[in-house]
Amino acid sequence: ARHPDFSFHNARGIIGLTGYNGIFGYDTHKPSSNNYAIQLTEAKKITQKLKDLGWEFASHSYFQVSRKTQSKQTFEASEKRWLKEVGSIVGNTSYYIFPFGESWDENPARMHSLKVMGYKYFFGVSQVNRIAIKPGEVMMERFPMDGGALRKKYAGGKIYVDPADVWDSLRLAKIK
Repeated sequence: ARHPDFSFHNARGIIGLTGYNGIFGYDTHKPSSNNYAIQLTEAKKITQKLKDLGWEFASHSYFQVSRKTQSKQTFEASEKRWLKEVGSIVGNTSYYIFPFGESWDENPARMHSLKVMGYKYFFGVSQVNRIAIKPGEVMMERFPMDGGALRKKYAGGKIYVDPADVWDSLRLAKIK
């Protein structure tokens, strides 16, 4: 409230969703289940609330399979299923987060397929701030703010958050 100009057009962030275990805790991946309609309705409510708050959504692929082990058929099935089961709930998106942050820009066929599906902004994972702008696409790296970062796996993480500020000391004792 003190800084109404904090974000452009109330933007908050981008939530990357897979789909293989549903979304937002709902079984949206089980269309044959008895309570599928309820699961779908509840997931749509959460989606709308997040959109109202300024959040956007990205595909993080449906199955989250590494490019090293993913066949062309697995890739195509994953992306089609994401569009059908997740995209139908959250709406169209132009954002794609590569599984495991492994950029696919060296695979022209897969990149072409993703662009045909409507994706324009692609995100890998890196500690280096890299951005490449080409006609019809933007490729950029994102810093993985995850358990590895909090365990100081990435030297650059401290510029975003100091792990000492967020660690739960009781939980940390259980991890050691």
